[in-house]
Amino acid sequence: MHIDDSLYGLQKDEYQFAELVPVGQPDQILKGKHCEVKCYRLSHQEGRSTWHFSPYTVSVGNRFNPSSDEEQIAHAISKTPNTDHFIKFTSLDQVFHWIKFRDHSIELALSFWSENNTQNKYLLGKLQTGDIDKFSYDYHLAEARIYKSLWKILRTRGERIELICSKNWSYPFTSIREFYIEIIKEDLEGEFIACLKNRFIYKSSEIKQVAKLKRKQHKENISLTEQKKLYRLIDQYVPRATWLNNLLLVVERIAQEDDLIEQYFCEFGECVDTLSKLQIQRDCDPKARQHLAPSHTWEKGQYRQGVLPWNT
Repeated sequence: MHIDDSLYGLQKDEYQFAELVPVGQPDQILKGKHCEVKCYRLSHQEGRSTWHFSPYTVSVGNRFNPSSDEEQIAHAISKTPNTDHFIKFTSLDQVFHWIKFRDHSIELALSFWSENNTQNKYLLGKLQTGDIDKFSYDYHLAEARIYKSLWKILRTRGERIELICSKNWSYPFTSIREFYIEIIKEDLEGEFIACLKNRFIYKSSEIKQVAKLKRKQHKENISLTEQKKLYRLIDQYVPRATWLNNLLLVVERIAQEDDLIEQYFCEFGECVDTLSKLQIQRDCDPKARQHLAPSHTWEKGQYRQGVLPWNT
């Protein structure tokens, strides 16, 4: 695996509704670890600016001539959030937010591609060189293994899963890989689009509650009231992941009579539980709190720290 994240490794990542790129130097260049966005101010009236954005990102995998399904999946992971969101941006705060999420997706893509259930060479290398700490290693590994465990299920019983899905829902996908990539997009795009809402409040205390309730659900000692609360909080923070929910319903049914799928489904549950434990640790352990996203408010494209009252 190779990733070139030097300046010369960045590739133009044009978005669908891009205007013609303005001539001249950008007014600002916003940089992340694996991507940058050149920002051109087109106009400025009544305290608000109109911008053109040119995003550049590193390339992960090969979409057109992949060596495997997993390489194509890694490529799809690395392309979220989609660049088409730029046409909706009204502030540089949203561009910073996109860079943060795209950087995370590229890291996740590389972790997914490296994961083989015994060791993750990409993450292990970053840990050994000091690029990440032990908490980040454990967290990214759990994320990669959640995705890998789902892919193992689909790769093993894909035809049966597709058959059940097509009988119960309008199933538009032409391959099991295309189905899986849609599940990934639902998951990774869902949290990001909060910055596009007219108003959105992120409370770190509620994210901790979600993690605790997920752990109770995994241990099968969650009450009906707690389960309703869990689903309400999840719906509050991310759009409904339609195809992931459909997949889990089908897999739960198949696992009742298929020992191998039951094993893989248990692996998936253990990975989700591990991630939940780490989310709780992030909130409670002083050494891990640097990784905790603070409570914040999005209001009309502007990011503000803390839970703020409505600005009329």
